[in-house]
Amino acid sequence: MQKLKILHVGNGKAFKIKAIASFFKQRGHDVHFIPVPPTDERWDGIIYHELRPFGIFSKIQVLKNIFAVRKIVRDISPDIVHAHNARGPGWYGAFCRHSPFIIHAYGSDLLPFYYDYRNILGKYLTSYTCRKADRIIVTGRHMVKGAGHLRVPEQKIVVLPRGVNVRTFRAGLDTGDLRKRLKIGNASPIIFSPRYQINEALYNVDTIIESIRRVKMNYPQVLYIQLYDPSRGKEKEAFEKMAEDLGVA
Repeated sequence: MQKLKILHVGNGKAFKIKAIASFFKQRGHDVHFIPVPPTDERWDGIIYHELRPFGIFSKIQVLKNIFAVRKIVRDISPDIVHAHNARGPGWYGAFCRHSPFIIHAYGSDLLPFYYDYRNILGKYLTSYTCRKADRIIVTGRHMVKGAGHLRVPEQKIVVLPRGVNVRTFRAGLDTGDLRKRLKIGNASPIIFSPRYQINEALYNVDTIIESIRRVKMNYPQVLYIQLYDPSRGKEKEAFEKMAEDLGVA
């Protein structure tokens, strides 16, 4: 097997990216990573390259970081540059002038509803990025047609649905310890909302909370569990108040 040097660019806290990078590391490849935005988190065996954090003049810093990424690519000479998300991390990959350049798009970075009148520059940069890519990996077929507004050639797009590790996620697991930690006893049924980005309107967490009252009319014992990122505590407080006002806290 040929050993490859792979440079990933993306969110340094995202498990989906960690799973991909770690897989190639376990296969014996040389894996490098540029976290965007910068983070203190580190994954075993991965070689990190830091960018400067965004300051008050963030647009200037983005421009500086584009040149910094280009220098990193020139210095380490990777076989593949793999950007996770067309918008943001993908911009860095596109401007580093390297081929093959791969984009992993996960949803809103390609779909039209994300790009309104406030995102004209972002739309232009993402369109340019996608056209520079050698391949764009998407997680659903709807994203193939959805990317048309960015003038992305369909032949560049590969649909790769996410899989499930059935050894980890399967029926019949003992959930006793988890139920104790969450203090939920034998509650049933349980509805789990896993979107931790509770401050992003895209994920409609407010609609989910509003639905609880209607669902409880037919399933009075239902229990909702909402995941959230602790750094977004202010939004958590707002949703807790919303749940209290609706009588479903």
